[in-house]
Amino acid sequence: ARHDARRRRRGSMSGNSAKNAALGASLASSFVTELKALEIPAEVPEGAPMSQLHLAADAVNMNATKTQMLFSDGNGVDATAAAAALKELHLVVMGFVAHAQAALGTQGKTFDAAVKAASTTLSRACGNLIKVATENETRSEWLKPALAEVYEAVKAVKQLPKDGRAAVAKAMLKAATIVKDVSNELSELGSGGGVFRA
Repeated sequence: ARHDARRRRRGSMSGNSAKNAALGASLASSFVTELKALEIPAEVPEGAPMSQLHLAADAVNMNATKTQMLFSDGNGVDATAAAAALKELHLVVMGFVAHAQAALGTQGKTFDAAVKAASTTLSRACGNLIKVATENETRSEWLKPALAEVYEAVKAVKQLPKDGRAAVAKAMLKAATIVKDVSNELSELGSGGGVFRA
């Protein structure tokens, strides 16, 4: 029913709104396919430095902000300006994914998993931003939250471990914290009137 409602809205759109909605939907769906590049690490000796990934994330951050501002009152903006902004955001996200791919394959599985997870989250957040920005003729209450998701994803990228050793250390610290929390909880259950039995 929700999809049918969206089709009816698009069907009633005219001119710029219809063009922008169609382009937005197309670009948003392409992000999922392009993420498959992360399954094949690029052959970069010693891997790409994380500083490059951070710069690429900054570019995504900037272009996502521009997109939000352009569509702040709905999707009826000039189709040429909209296409330029949307395609630019798409290109910088592709560039970011390429840098993420280049960082893989030399620092171990734990490092690679962290980079893939953060990169996937950022790419999907950008796809959602484009979708939300272009699907309605009127101002969307979900546009700022969608941009906030991009900001949070960029922040997560900046907090990625710098290398394999740091990634393993971070993972071990997280695991130790979980074990400690579980141990404390079991102790509490065990002292709570015989609820827990070892």
